[in-house]
Amino acid sequence: MSELNKLLEMLPRGTSAALEPNHSAAIYCPTEHSAKMYVRAPLLKEDAPPDGARPPFVIISAVGAMGKSALARYIAYEKGAHVWDVSRLTLGTNTFRGTLAESFSINALPALFDDLRNGRILFVLDALDEAEIASGWQRVEIFLSEIYGFVKDAAQTCIVLIARNDTAQYIKWYLDDLTQNNTRCCLSYRIDYFVENQAEDFIRHFISARGRGTPPALKQAIQAVFEKFYRTLSEERHDERDFGRYWQDHRVRSFLGYAPVLQAIANFLSEHRNYMEVIAHFSARNGAQLVCEIIESLLEREQGKLVDRLRERLKNNPDVYRIREEDWQRIYTPAEQLKRLFLYTRRQDAYTPALHTSAIPDGCLSDYVDTLRSFLPQHPFLLDNRFAGPAFEEYAFARLLDEPDFCERVKEELDRTPNGKPYILSPLFAELYLFMKDRKVPADVAGYLYESVASRAVKGQFSADIVPDEDGHKFIITDRAGDETIDCTLLNGTAIFFARQLTNVRIETEGEVVLGCENDFELSDCSLIARRITIRANALVVRSYTDEQFVALESPDIVYPPALTINCNNKDRFLVFSQPLGYPWSEYRRGAARSPQNGVERIAAALRSILSFFRKNDKGAFARHTKYIDNVVVGRSPMRQAILQYLMDRKLVTANDNRQLYFLDWRELNARGVNWDQLRHVTPSQGFQRLVEDIHSHIQHIL
Repeated sequence: MSELNKLLEMLPRGTSAALEPNHSAAIYCPTEHSAKMYVRAPLLKEDAPPDGARPPFVIISAVGAMGKSALARYIAYEKGAHVWDVSRLTLGTNTFRGTLAESFSINALPALFDDLRNGRILFVLDALDEAEIASGWQRVEIFLSEIYGFVKDAAQTCIVLIARNDTAQYIKWYLDDLTQNNTRCCLSYRIDYFVENQAEDFIRHFISARGRGTPPALKQAIQAVFEKFYRTLSEERHDERDFGRYWQDHRVRSFLGYAPVLQAIANFLSEHRNYMEVIAHFSARNGAQLVCEIIESLLEREQGKLVDRLRERLKNNPDVYRIREEDWQRIYTPAEQLKRLFLYTRRQDAYTPALHTSAIPDGCLSDYVDTLRSFLPQHPFLLDNRFAGPAFEEYAFARLLDEPDFCERVKEELDRTPNGKPYILSPLFAELYLFMKDRKVPADVAGYLYESVASRAVKGQFSADIVPDEDGHKFIITDRAGDETIDCTLLNGTAIFFARQLTNVRIETEGEVVLGCENDFELSDCSLIARRITIRANALVVRSYTDEQFVALESPDIVYPPALTINCNNKDRFLVFSQPLGYPWSEYRRGAARSPQNGVERIAAALRSILSFFRKNDKGAFARHTKYIDNVVVGRSPMRQAILQYLMDRKLVTANDNRQLYFLDWRELNARGVNWDQLRHVTPSQGFQRLVEDIHSHIQHIL
């Protein structure tokens, strides 16, 4: 039996007394239609008194917009009880008694009071979080204390209280404090996120309520939408037919199982009559774009709710007339919400007036801050003082990295390692950020993108390359296990920064590369060629696990802290080319760095980059899609275009008949003394040097 069914079985029936014609607008009897429209979400029992006791109160909590009011109506309908919309009451002394007297006949009140004191009838009180916003917490306490005085000796549960998480927690603490004998006076439940079949039911009910049919094609359309989100949100890759496993991933369920997200999806589906077109539409769309659109719609919804509440609060404030209509749109904007949520989840001052816009006159600021104090903790992106799900948090990180007054705070958060445990970004962060920035990003976020994509990669099947490009640097991340490639442009203006590690990475730049913050920085199977390499870490951990792996640093200017230590498991595979260096570098230095301005060296770096992107296919041939090589690896660089043409003229690279694939002739390259290991090695073979010099003699006119 589900927890909801157990709860319904435990609760008494509602009162048989009829409402007076002029009853309080806050009390109503739910209709059969509204009850039937309720889609059950899992109800989780969070705690319970011992020995099966039935305390007078049940508290049900959830994040914002998870169907709390729908559950209130469902419970009340099933038990023949009344719902109280507490947000419509002006709370104060004797509000509970006064509302009962206003809503029921004077002859019915004595029996009703007696039934309530003995736990024989049920009331469902909804929207206590909104009541807190409207009346303030002190008045909520007065209201709860009055109800407690009625039901404290009730033999069974007779009051159901429903609110968002934060308010529900305060209610629980307050009611527990009212008890005199250390016994609990409430049971606590939490509405959990929907699971797959419930999420589908929610969408179907929503569309049906709009008078639209729900043909079999709708199920296919829902699955097409869900599948797009599965691939975007999940850290794992599952069999395409095993969709149920995606719902076990918290990253998926905390987003797709969230009612406002499902409502946004249902809104889209209800606007289309041809569901097969919907399937084609979603299959072609960018998953990160869909996540952004839904999150932005939720932020706009919250903005509208707070502005409406603030208008009501300020209606008697003379300064409110100084707020123009267009100024209201600058209050509690999505960007401001994200900044306040970031501070709130980091237990910093989330209510600082410094974040408000100039749209709010000084005379209205205190009212705005007070509204924030009761409104922000109820934000749908929050769960127990943290973000409700990774999608909301990583959207906030991606968006705030582009806010000048907050980008450094976000970087500090991502760089720090509290208790030795760094924040691990999921692949979603990279997708969101690259979508927001149109794949042109500051160089100092390279490390965050790298760690984001690497979090889903299989060890040994992941690589990254940073090579010069006309607009800055081309950053290419390849996940061979998932057959995925992510590319973007790193813009000039900042150093290329990595916070914690580099594994299977090649970097060639005429700029600066910065490694680490304060803790250890790990290098494994990578090559760095730069004008300057700045090491901020206290220790370098250098690892080579096979004879084919090495770590190479090449720069005329290596900057490092005086107390730097190097922990290297194979000093023969750690190669440093630099200016003369003292301890702890002396045993690893192999010579001076070469000038990156030298034409031969530039060709060597570009040739390595082009050839190393070819991958062995299932037929044993080294191949790559022509569009990828032409547009991403070669791009608009005249030098790279000339090198590729040289290779094609000599049949080292060929295209198939329909020019979909380039093939690399490794036998011919091996015959010239070029092998895979030498492509990645800082010290080239004689065969590789001869090939580079021959290319240089043919294309030097464009250098």
